[in-house]
Amino acid sequence: GYRGIDGTTVLDCPEVAEAFKKNNDLLSNESLRVIGQAWYTAGKRLKEEGVDIDGYTMTECIEDNESVRMALDYDRINLLSTSYGTRVAYLYGLKHPEHIFRSAMICVNPPGRFVWESKQIDIQLRYYSSLWSKDPVMSGKTQNLYLTIQNVLKDMPDRWLFVPINTGKVKVVTFSLLFHRKTAAMVFDAYVAAEKGDASGLAIMSIAYDFVVPSLMVWGDLASKAVSADFDSTRNYSADMEPVSGMPLGSPMSMLLWSPLSNGGWPVNLIPEEFRTLGISDVETLLLSGNIDFSTPAEYATNELLPYLTKGKQIILSEYGHVGDVIYGNTESTRLILKSFFSTGVADTSLNAYLPMDFTVKLGFPAIAKIGAGVFALVIIMFGAVIFWFIRLLRKRCANNEAGRLKV
Repeated sequence: GYRGIDGTTVLDCPEVAEAFKKNNDLLSNESLRVIGQAWYTAGKRLKEEGVDIDGYTMTECIEDNESVRMALDYDRINLLSTSYGTRVAYLYGLKHPEHIFRSAMICVNPPGRFVWESKQIDIQLRYYSSLWSKDPVMSGKTQNLYLTIQNVLKDMPDRWLFVPINTGKVKVVTFSLLFHRKTAAMVFDAYVAAEKGDASGLAIMSIAYDFVVPSLMVWGDLASKAVSADFDSTRNYSADMEPVSGMPLGSPMSMLLWSPLSNGGWPVNLIPEEFRTLGISDVETLLLSGNIDFSTPAEYATNELLPYLTKGKQIILSEYGHVGDVIYGNTESTRLILKSFFSTGVADTSLNAYLPMDFTVKLGFPAIAKIGAGVFALVIIMFGAVIFWFIRLLRKRCANNEAGRLKV
């Protein structure tokens, strides 16, 4: 099993999951303080239970894989990694370069980049807006997508019908859904509808947070990996992640995670500095990125990691987002790229073709909200009808019983 998640010790933190849910304003200072306290309480409990939290960092994960390599008696192995796993693969190459043949990384996370930055998010929102403006159908709905998002977030309603809307929750779900092309289109559809007075899509996003985010990860494992590698005690994460200079979104997920972690703390030590900073790697490496990836921006791999890879190459796929887009946007092309790279060291891109962004949404959040509201209303009507029928039945029986007593 995977250390910290699948083994006998699972770094589960129900205190944190509960704190993510219990709030009226998710990204307020008070809410972040409560979440930070939950992190501290969970870490303290795990340590009191005898868990060595320092034993669940990326360096231990690397040694777990290395022990498997030795057990199977492989001299050198190929690595295929995605997202967070690309950091593990890169460090694996620094730690055991003699045992890595080739390494293919999909959606690359260089050292220091477990934190999502506000400025980069804003750049990508503006890029999506530029694509939107070139679509004659979408530009007819709103000419400036970026401005639409800005307007909606600045003046978000507090409810739709009887459903409350939590602005912080909407922001976190918005950012999470921007990772991939199809879900990003659904986000934009909801914001365009909201600007025109229909906040139903935002209400669905606010509700979705409670069902998805608190149980999204094994939070102790996330904290141990991220904090031990990228935590910077000199940063004011709350201030850095706020939307500034007209930015509509800021970095809500970093605000939710890094601000409480810095306030409450997580009892893990930093891994050695050589694995927290960039170092030269001679491993033959392929970086495969989407140019509009909100989670692991291609620019970070290009500007930061690639110069440290003496045998590195990068392929950037236009209008692709995070891992799901890169793997499944053109499955046959991705398969050929990886297969040819592992076989020959040269990536065959002959099947790659430009896939333009499609903002069309077949069933968006506003439509889902209305269907849900309709079903709920129908259930209420049916329940009322049953109650009405039952009351009439009781009255009829009472009337018959009274008539029977009068006859007697």
